[in-house]
Amino acid sequence: MKHRSVRHYGFQFEYGSNNVNPDHPLEEKIPDECDFVSERLLEQNLVAWVPEQLTVNQYEPGQGIVLKII
Repeated sequence: MKHRSVRHYGFQFEYGSNNVNPDHPLEEKIPDECDFVSERLLEQNLVAWVPEQLTVNQYEPGQGIVLKII
């Protein structure tokens, strides 16, 4: 985590609990430019409500999510 840039919107993501604390909203709400994602998720019945939290990770070349198959 310390080697990539992360932005949180709506609520701060707490990595220790893998959740958010709804009692601590952030001043930065989810940008309006992201509304189309929520709309698509709702249209395709992938979620039952509009998301209230967004985490954006910026990966540099060579970084990424590692998938381990055991």
